[in-house]
Amino acid sequence: VMLGLLVFQDVMIGLILALLPTLQGSLGQFVEEFLSAMLRLGCFVMLSLILAEFVLPSLSERLDAAKSQEVFTIGCVFFCIAMSYLSEEMGLAIELGAFTAGIMLSESRHKGRVEDCISSIRSIFSAIFFISVGMMIHWRYFYQNFMKMAALLVVILLIKTLVMGL
Repeated sequence: VMLGLLVFQDVMIGLILALLPTLQGSLGQFVEEFLSAMLRLGCFVMLSLILAEFVLPSLSERLDAAKSQEVFTIGCVFFCIAMSYLSEEMGLAIELGAFTAGIMLSESRHKGRVEDCISSIRSIFSAIFFISVGMMIHWRYFYQNFMKMAALLVVILLIKTLVMGL
């Protein structure tokens, strides 16, 4: 249950990062953008499930058949970058795509090999992630949109309470 809650929170962070730019408009624009973002997120999740079920297994088998650690590593990194690009092209946070790719690779048949090849570059990607999120924060923006941020916080807490209750 706790792992599921943590995954849900990570997905919600991606949604929040996608919605932050919309807080500058009116409430109607915010609601419209929120619903649009939820639709894009739903499409991204469905596409990710399809890729995880039908594309990733054959891709990982082909990478494994190369019998080269370097080829396998490059293939895994390329898959993560491709998912990040897809996420960004759909108007979602690039971090959400990378996170989704990581989950997909960690659930593949070759997860042990994926862990071995990715462990050497994991710290670099972690640093890039936290630096990019930190660079998105503009304190003046939060101050000017305090009421909208408070409303978004209430919505997030209500959704989280509902999910935890279920």
